[in-house]
Amino acid sequence: MDLYTTTRTIEMKKKAKIQGLICDLPLNEGGGLRAFDKTNQTLTPSVVAGTGYRIYTRGSCVEFKGVTTDKVTIGKPAKLNLQTSPMTISLWVWFTSVSNYRYILSDYNAAGNAAQFALILNNTNRFTFFWVTGGTQSPNPTTAQGSTVATAGVWYHVVGVRGGVTGAWKSCIYVNGLFEKETATAGNPGSQALSGDATVGQPGSFVSASLAMNGYINDVKIFDRALTQNEIMALYIEGRNKY
Repeated sequence: MDLYTTTRTIEMKKKAKIQGLICDLPLNEGGGLRAFDKTNQTLTPSVVAGTGYRIYTRGSCVEFKGVTTDKVTIGKPAKLNLQTSPMTISLWVWFTSVSNYRYILSDYNAAGNAAQFALILNNTNRFTFFWVTGGTQSPNPTTAQGSTVATAGVWYHVVGVRGGVTGAWKSCIYVNGLFEKETATAGNPGSQALSGDATVGQPGSFVSASLAMNGYINDVKIFDRALTQNEIMALYIEGRNKY
């Protein structure tokens, strides 16, 4: 067996070990828009007018221009009903602008008071992962923020992990494969019924130009379990040569 075949075999074995993938959005040219649940039934996200594929020097991805018409709506598939479940969001992101809050992936409702999950860049330019019930953000996006201060024009692999159980959760942030912050909270996620559509590039159904993503997003993955440090590093290594 040659070196290439051996390397590919090892890579495929590593990928096979990462279980619990319930939503896979490559957001790249050629790969198209697709999402799979645990039974490999295809979901159909929608791309609203304004968002399109843009070829970037390190791969193809979806560009978001910081306006309300730029978003990819996943909706409310049953497999994303994660109110009582640990979960992991993994994606690659590149910012044209880091001013103000930038919502990368969230399912806020239109009233802005319920969400099962929200992965964002906050107003201190740090990544944070939280959820919302009755208008209360748990954990607080400032206390749950990672240590990396993001800048425009750089690709980041960002992972938000919710571990624990109902009433005793922890929010973890990883950037470029490395653990940055863990924050404990008793606050539970909002229900899927009260939350909005899971949306890439906007705070769910709470559409806002001031909170909109401005830059590029690619390789969005959602898992219904808390990934380990080794699994997160494997995802980073898998994509780093591309970015």
